[in-house]
Amino acid sequence: KNLFLCDDLNFNDDDNFTSISSYNSIFEGNQKTISGLDTNLFEIIGSNAEIRNLVLKNLTVELTSENAGGLASTNLGLIEQVGIRGADLIISCNDCEESFFGGLVGLNEGSIKNSYFEGEIEGSSLAQTAGLVGRNLDSIESSYSSANLNVRALSLVSESDGDGITDSYWNCGEESSCSGGEGSNTGTALNL
Repeated sequence: KNLFLCDDLNFNDDDNFTSISSYNSIFEGNQKTISGLDTNLFEIIGSNAEIRNLVLKNLTVELTSENAGGLASTNLGLIEQVGIRGADLIISCNDCEESFFGGLVGLNEGSIKNSYFEGEIEGSSLAQTAGLVGRNLDSIESSYSSANLNVRALSLVSESDGDGITDSYWNCGEESSCSGGEGSNTGTALNL
Protein backbone atom coordinates (compact mmCIF):
# COMPACT_ATOMS: atom_id res chain seq x y z
CA LYS A 1 0.00 0.00 0.00
CA ASN A 2 1.44 3.35 -1.06
CA LEU A 3 1.47 6.14 1.52
CA PHE A 4 1.42 9.87 0.84
CA LEU A 5 2.14 12.33 3.64
CA CYS A 6 -0.19 15.35 3.33
CA ASP A 7 0.76 17.25 6.52
CA ASP A 8 3.64 17.48 8.96
CA LEU A 9 3.42 14.96 11.82
CA ASN A 10 4.61 15.67 15.36
CA PHE A 11 4.94 12.83 17.87
CA ASN A 12 5.53 13.11 21.60
CA ASP A 13 6.35 10.63 24.36
CA ASP A 14 2.71 9.64 24.80
CA ASP A 15 2.11 8.58 21.19
CA ASN A 16 3.72 5.09 21.42
CA PHE A 17 4.81 4.96 17.77
CA THR A 18 6.22 1.58 16.73
CA SER A 19 8.59 1.17 13.77
CA ILE A 20 7.06 -0.17 10.57
CA SER A 21 8.59 -3.66 10.53
CA SER A 22 8.79 -4.17 6.75
CA TYR A 23 7.69 -1.71 4.06
CA ASN A 24 7.67 -2.57 0.35
CA SER A 25 5.73 0.23 -1.39
CA ILE A 26 6.06 3.96 -2.08
CA PHE A 27 6.23 6.37 0.85
CA GLU A 28 5.94 9.88 -0.64
CA GLY A 29 6.78 12.50 1.97
CA ASN A 30 5.74 15.48 -0.20
CA GLN A 31 8.51 17.58 1.43
CA LYS A 32 6.74 17.23 4.81
CA THR A 33 8.37 16.69 8.21
CA ILE A 34 7.89 13.99 10.84
CA SER A 35 9.11 15.19 14.25
CA GLY A 36 9.69 13.71 17.67
CA LEU A 37 10.01 9.98 16.95
CA ASP A 38 11.70 7.87 19.61
CA THR A 39 12.36 4.94 17.25
CA ASN A 40 13.36 4.62 13.61
CA LEU A 41 10.52 4.93 11.09
CA PHE A 42 11.23 1.56 9.42
CA GLU A 43 12.95 -1.65 10.40
CA ILE A 44 13.33 -2.93 6.82
CA ILE A 45 12.79 -0.94 3.63
CA GLY A 46 11.97 -3.66 1.08
CA SER A 47 13.42 -4.12 -2.41
CA ASN A 48 10.31 -2.64 -4.09
CA ALA A 49 10.05 0.30 -1.69
CA GLU A 50 10.71 3.95 -2.49
CA ILE A 51 11.04 6.37 0.43
CA ARG A 52 11.31 9.93 -0.85
CA ASN A 53 10.92 13.66 -0.20
CA LEU A 54 10.82 13.44 3.59
CA VAL A 55 12.52 15.10 6.56
CA LEU A 56 12.69 13.50 10.01
CA LYS A 57 13.38 16.05 12.72
CA ASN A 58 14.20 16.05 16.44
CA LEU A 59 14.60 12.30 16.83
CA THR A 60 15.88 10.68 20.00
CA VAL A 61 16.40 7.04 19.10
CA GLU A 62 18.10 4.23 20.99
CA LEU A 63 19.71 1.85 18.48
CA THR A 64 19.81 -1.66 19.93
CA SER A 65 19.39 -4.10 17.04
CA GLU A 66 22.10 -5.79 14.96
CA ASN A 67 22.03 -3.15 12.21
CA ALA A 68 20.27 0.13 12.89
CA GLY A 69 19.90 3.72 11.75
CA GLY A 70 17.75 6.80 12.29
CA LEU A 71 15.47 6.13 9.29
CA ALA A 72 15.77 2.35 9.00
CA SER A 73 17.78 -0.63 10.15
CA THR A 74 18.13 -2.07 6.63
CA ASN A 75 17.48 -0.58 3.19
CA LEU A 76 16.89 -2.88 0.20
CA GLY A 77 15.02 -0.31 -1.91
CA LEU A 78 15.38 3.37 -2.84
CA ILE A 79 15.83 6.26 -0.42
CA GLU A 80 15.76 9.59 -2.25
CA GLN A 81 15.62 13.17 -0.95
CA VAL A 82 15.32 12.04 2.67
CA GLY A 83 16.94 13.99 5.47
CA ILE A 84 17.34 13.68 9.22
CA ARG A 85 17.87 16.91 11.21
CA GLY A 86 18.47 17.43 14.90
CA ALA A 87 18.77 13.76 15.79
CA ASP A 88 20.29 12.17 18.87
CA LEU A 89 21.05 8.51 18.19
CA ILE A 90 22.24 6.43 21.12
CA ILE A 91 23.89 3.07 20.41
CA SER A 92 23.30 0.59 23.23
CA CYS A 93 23.74 -3.08 22.50
CA ASN A 94 25.71 -5.75 24.34
CA ASP A 95 27.29 -7.69 21.46
CA CYS A 96 28.00 -4.93 18.93
CA GLU A 97 31.22 -6.16 17.34
CA GLU A 98 29.52 -7.39 14.15
CA SER A 99 26.84 -4.69 14.04
CA PHE A 100 26.59 -1.67 11.73
CA PHE A 101 25.06 1.63 12.79
CA GLY A 102 24.50 4.74 10.69
CA GLY A 103 22.78 8.08 11.05
CA LEU A 104 20.39 7.25 8.20
CA VAL A 105 20.63 3.45 7.75
CA GLY A 106 22.54 0.64 9.43
CA LEU A 107 22.86 -1.64 6.38
CA ASN A 108 22.31 -0.42 2.81
CA GLU A 109 21.66 -3.05 0.14
CA GLY A 110 19.69 -0.64 -2.05
CA SER A 111 20.18 2.86 -3.39
CA ILE A 112 20.48 6.13 -1.44
CA LYS A 113 20.34 9.40 -3.37
CA ASN A 114 20.33 13.07 -2.35
CA SER A 115 19.90 12.27 1.34
CA TYR A 116 21.57 13.37 4.57
CA PHE A 117 22.00 13.04 8.33
CA GLU A 118 22.60 15.99 10.69
CA GLY A 119 22.79 15.18 14.37
CA GLU A 120 24.65 13.33 17.12
CA ILE A 121 25.60 9.68 17.45
CA GLU A 122 26.88 8.36 20.77
CA GLY A 123 27.27 5.10 22.64
CA SER A 124 29.13 1.81 22.25
CA SER A 125 32.62 2.05 20.81
CA LEU A 126 32.59 -1.59 19.67
CA ALA A 127 30.07 -1.21 16.85
CA GLN A 128 31.00 -0.27 13.30
CA THR A 129 29.46 3.17 13.15
CA ALA A 130 29.32 5.98 10.59
CA GLY A 131 27.52 9.27 10.13
CA LEU A 132 25.34 8.19 7.18
CA VAL A 133 25.43 4.40 6.63
CA GLY A 134 27.03 1.68 8.73
CA ARG A 135 27.65 -0.75 5.86
CA ASN A 136 27.03 -0.11 2.17
CA LEU A 137 26.53 -3.08 -0.18
CA ASP A 138 25.02 -1.12 -3.09
CA SER A 139 25.13 2.61 -3.96
CA ILE A 140 25.13 6.03 -2.34
CA GLU A 141 24.95 9.15 -4.49
CA SER A 142 24.95 12.90 -3.74
CA SER A 143 24.43 12.43 0.00
CA TYR A 144 26.13 13.72 3.12
CA SER A 145 26.59 13.44 6.85
CA SER A 146 27.21 16.32 9.21
CA ALA A 147 27.40 14.47 12.50
CA ASN A 148 28.84 14.92 15.95
CA LEU A 149 30.14 11.42 16.55
CA ASN A 150 30.75 10.82 20.24
CA VAL A 151 31.81 7.27 19.54
CA ARG A 152 34.68 5.69 17.60
CA ALA A 153 33.32 6.02 14.09
CA LEU A 154 34.00 6.67 10.45
CA SER A 155 32.49 9.77 9.03
CA LEU A 156 30.25 8.82 6.08
CA VAL A 157 30.25 5.01 5.69
CA SER A 158 32.00 2.47 7.91
CA GLU A 159 32.37 -0.22 5.25
CA SER A 160 31.51 -0.24 1.55
CA ASP A 161 31.48 -3.27 -0.78
CA GLY A 162 28.82 -2.12 -3.22
CA ASP A 163 28.61 -0.19 -6.49
CA GLY A 164 30.24 2.76 -4.82
CA ILE A 165 29.81 6.14 -3.30
CA THR A 166 29.67 9.14 -5.64
CA ASP A 167 29.43 12.88 -5.04
CA SER A 168 28.94 12.37 -1.31
CA TYR A 169 30.73 13.94 1.63
CA TRP A 170 30.99 14.22 5.40
CA ASN A 171 31.65 16.89 7.96
CA CYS A 172 32.41 15.92 11.56
CA GLY A 173 31.53 18.14 14.48
CA GLU A 174 34.25 19.86 16.49
CA GLU A 175 34.06 17.35 19.35
CA SER A 176 33.79 14.26 17.15
CA SER A 177 36.11 11.29 17.17
CA CYS A 178 35.59 10.29 13.56
CA SER A 179 38.07 9.52 10.83
CA GLY A 180 37.87 9.48 7.04
CA GLY A 181 36.30 6.29 5.77
CA GLU A 182 34.45 6.40 2.46
CA GLY A 183 33.48 9.70 0.81
CA SER A 184 34.98 13.19 0.78
CA ASN A 185 35.20 15.65 3.65
CA THR A 186 34.12 18.61 1.52
CA GLY A 187 31.01 19.36 -0.48
CA THR A 188 27.92 21.46 -0.88
CA ALA A 189 24.84 20.97 1.27
CA LEU A 190 21.76 19.68 -0.48
CA ASN A 191 18.64 21.81 -0.64
CA LEU A 192 15.93 19.56 0.81
